[in-house]
Amino acid sequence: MTKGFIFDMDGVIIDTEPLYLEIVKNTLTELNIEITDEELHAYVGISSREMWQIIKTNHRLPQAVDWLVNQEKNRVAEGLQTVASLGPMAGIPELLKFLQQNNFKIGLASASSRQNVNLILQKLQLIDYFDATVSGEEVANGKPHPEIFLTCAAKLGVEPERCIVLEDSPHGIRGANSAGMVTIGLANPNSGRQDLTGANYVTTQIDDGLLGFIKRAR
Repeated sequence: MTKGFIFDMDGVIIDTEPLYLEIVKNTLTELNIEITDEELHAYVGISSREMWQIIKTNHRLPQAVDWLVNQEKNRVAEGLQTVASLGPMAGIPELLKFLQQNNFKIGLASASSRQNVNLILQKLQLIDYFDATVSGEEVANGKPHPEIFLTCAAKLGVEPERCIVLEDSPHGIRGANSAGMVTIGLANPNSGRQDLTGANYVTTQIDDGLLGFIKRAR
């Protein structure tokens, strides 16, 4: 039976979390709000809109959520265009080739905007590997809700229980677990100290141990 493999994007395919966190901190500094790295790391894996709704409430911001989301979206797009050093995470191109050679259907389920998903996959020249991609803008419920993973599996034409998910946040791990999928936690230090203990397998790198787990997984 066909298997599916679903990637998160930020912090998994590309190490964008430091860029995103800097943009959010700078935006808030301009609004005279100080925010800790610990608080920011709690938002890793959730949608930009949900993050700004929480920040707006917690810090009593008068700005509309739409305005805050658009500020971040535009600055991220600009940052991604100008940061030439951002390449794929170590081992990701090799993992994509491995999955393709082993006849996996390959998907992406990212909380990022459709604009950023397309921009990053094209910038990294990886877009042709993916059979389906779903952005946070295309689902009603963000992670840790399972909707984005179930939507991606449906686009791949693979049953959820035949899918494996690679994530760097507990929000993503919980969502994929709720969808009935096998989960792999990628411990990325730039994503903060994320609790990935809910994953079926946790790794710090794309290595032979991970590939062996993928081969054995249902």
